[in-house]
Amino acid sequence: MQIELTNGFWIRSMLDDDIPIVHGIECEASLIPWSLKIFYDCMRVGYECLLLCGPDSQIMGFSVLDLRLRETHLYNFVIDSNYQGQGLGDRFLKALLKHIQSTHSTEVQLEVRVSNIPAIRLYEKNGFVNVGYRKNYYSSAPPEDALLYTLKF
Repeated sequence: MQIELTNGFWIRSMLDDDIPIVHGIECEASLIPWSLKIFYDCMRVGYECLLLCGPDSQIMGFSVLDLRLRETHLYNFVIDSNYQGQGLGDRFLKALLKHIQSTHSTEVQLEVRVSNIPAIRLYEKNGFVNVGYRKNYYSSAPPEDALLYTLKF
């Protein structure tokens, strides 16, 4: 899959060869990063793994979606720290939501750390509503709670 955005940005499907780069972005962004195996397993089981790429084909972000049901689950969404603060997360998320709607999904669900204020603001700006709370959802030290967000189409 490939989606053209403006100004030379585009979204494409992740390939096995991309996983080491994606894993590096994940390791920099997450307190408890996914392993390489988790990324390979996500692709193997059929999750939609997408990359945000820049004008020079550099990988600037990624997402992992489960589109197999009418309710899509956004498992992971990361913009490389070198490109944060430029509005790329908003552009990427908007394009993903448009793509998800085209699959006839009726809803998107996600969890986010209570401390991840920039992500919470991004999701709320794009219409997500806080519908729940998961105590000690993240197994970091100390454990951290998650907010559950939903966007209905």
